[in-house]
Amino acid sequence: KLRELNNLGVTFLIVEHRLDIVLKYVDNIYVMANGKVIAKGKEEDILRDKKVVEVYLGASH
Repeated sequence: KLRELNNLGVTFLIVEHRLDIVLKYVDNIYVMANGKVIAKGKEEDILRDKKVVEVYLGASH
């Protein structure tokens, strides 16, 4: 239903911690850590962003 509404021109702000859910519904992603935006972009940009990987998966990944 969200995708249908978005196709009609409705914009949503979704706050979610689970990336698998986020990726189903969004075109653009903003990632926050400690109250600050640390990355923004499309799925492929976010998944490759070193800061996002470090903050959410740990530096060893």
